[in-house]
Amino acid sequence: KYRHEFSHSYLMKAFELSKKLNDKMYFSKALRGLLITHPYNDTPEKVESFCKEEINAFCRSKSIVDCLDFGKNSSGVLADLAAALYEIGLYNEAKILYQHIVDKINLLIDFEDPDSDPAKASIHNVHFKLGLINLKMNNYYLARQNFVSGSTALRENKSLIEKHVKFKGLTDKYFKFRIAECLYKENNFANAIKYFNEAYIIEDEFTDKMKNLAMKGLCEYYNNDLDSSKYHFNIIANYIENEE
Repeated sequence: KYRHEFSHSYLMKAFELSKKLNDKMYFSKALRGLLITHPYNDTPEKVESFCKEEINAFCRSKSIVDCLDFGKNSSGVLADLAAALYEIGLYNEAKILYQHIVDKINLLIDFEDPDSDPAKASIHNVHFKLGLINLKMNNYYLARQNFVSGSTALRENKSLIEKHVKFKGLTDKYFKFRIAECLYKENNFANAIKYFNEAYIIEDEFTDKMKNLAMKGLCEYYNNDLDSSKYHFNIIANYIENEE
């Protein structure tokens, strides 16, 4: 708690200085830090209001992208800020920044920029974040497209990810589950069954494996495949019984 209070006080001074200097990079870094270390008794509404007011005051009439992008090396800083914006519920602002990052990476790839390999290695992660935001905003079709793009990038950039990405926890099982979730919310139960099954097969955590199986059974029920649904729900019931 006290370390957070000290960090927040220090970051506020850095934040005020970045505004005086009109420094886009340090403004973004300091704002992200403030969102992470805000006082425990601050309400979500207060944090959200603070963030919106500060961005509007700094950017004035400019869009958040034109305002905060500071050139070639800005993607990492903007991605960190977008993640903090997502956590406090500013989904639209986070979505705009993440989409801008994807567009920048695709531009590097299109022009065969020699520095594009690290960016290509991280694009699946940005697609996943965009998918989560669209899912939160009930844009299920767009979310599904984000997750499909991320899954494809994960597969196509496997060697680059091994070389450039330090933490490799975002595997294809997460993309498959989210694609299935979108299809379920779109009432596309037949295809949701397919993706929940794929997620079930590659899932290595048993509890999550049962979660995929339960969702597959639910989709089968809604798809009028009652025998399969009953069979899978019996497996889940036995699992719960043994756990108790």
